[in-house]
Amino acid sequence: MNSIELAIANQTKIIENAESAVSDLARALLDRGKAYNDLLNFELAIVDYDRVIKILPNVPLEFVAEAHVNRGNVFLDQEKYDLAIIDYQHVIDNMPDASVDQFARALHNRGMISACKDKPELAIADYTRVISSLTGVSAKVVTHSLINRGGVYFNQNQFHLARDDYSRVIDSLPDVPVNLITEAFLYRGITYFNQKTFDLAIADCTHIIETLPDAPVRLIADAFIERGNASYAQENFSSAVIDYSHVCVNLPGAPIELIAQARYNRGLVYFNHNHLKLALFDFTDAIELCSGTSVDLHASTLFHRGCSYLVQNNFDLAIADYTQIIESLPDAPAQEIINALINRGCAYGYQQNFKHAITDIKTVLSRTDLNQDQQKIIKELIEKFELKRED
Repeated sequence: MNSIELAIANQTKIIENAESAVSDLARALLDRGKAYNDLLNFELAIVDYDRVIKILPNVPLEFVAEAHVNRGNVFLDQEKYDLAIIDYQHVIDNMPDASVDQFARALHNRGMISACKDKPELAIADYTRVISSLTGVSAKVVTHSLINRGGVYFNQNQFHLARDDYSRVIDSLPDVPVNLITEAFLYRGITYFNQKTFDLAIADCTHIIETLPDAPVRLIADAFIERGNASYAQENFSSAVIDYSHVCVNLPGAPIELIAQARYNRGLVYFNHNHLKLALFDFTDAIELCSGTSVDLHASTLFHRGCSYLVQNNFDLAIADYTQIIESLPDAPAQEIINALINRGCAYGYQQNFKHAITDIKTVLSRTDLNQDQQKIIKELIEKFELKRED
């Protein structure tokens, strides 16, 4: 029996004891509900929270507020956003006696839903209330809101505001858990990268790698990858390869998707320096690792392996990779599908199969998401292949 199962058993004893006080019963239901949620047993979690909210008589309001927040969290984990908002809204609007942390968590989580629904202004408003308008909120909740607000600013390309939120976590907040301080350094490093201040990006990632050994391995792997990206942007290719290789080989417990990302990134370095055998090796490994995880990474890796085959005049294998993107990854980014169609058309052209080449290129031209430069290039390719077919 693991620790969560043991907790459930202990709370169940309290719940089934007819002599348990109402407050003890409510606390046991809340704790068991959280344990069920940790086990992804959402239905049983909701049943326990419902008992606190609807069934138990004379429950102290602090327990009812906690049940609403926790039930909202279950709905949030299930991506049932409308139901989650009802619970959070109830605490925010109708429970003035809720603790400041319960109120803050309801605001924060409502902000998360607004961000997921692409409503950045509402998300920022809720995070800002947590950060600036409430007294006595725990440092952990404020930290989460600062990091999440920074993420919203980042997605809006307001990098200076994102950087300021991450810096506030790093420089101003006491007793921040190691996973959150690591996130702040990592995301600030990524922000510096997007501002093209690569030295600062490298410094933040190095801080994680060298001074936060207890950070989650996922974040350490991210730090190596992002430092490699910054080194690559500075044309320090050997340092980039070393960092990507560390994730591939020397980081036990690194998530599979991050190992795949490191393989792909290292493959790009090799590809761009014409080390095609090494590039093919990395792209092939990355494809095997990321299949079924990240569609975007899977498509990008297939595309660049196809390019590696194409420049080696191995047209059949290039066509096979481009075809897999076009036919098997319908959710791949639109630009990746466009590039795959163009390159497959070119591969057919190199094989003198101008009929198929023209079909692929015309398929691209029929899309509505091309800019004028792309349309011009596509039309020139069609003319070129049609002339060659006539010859």
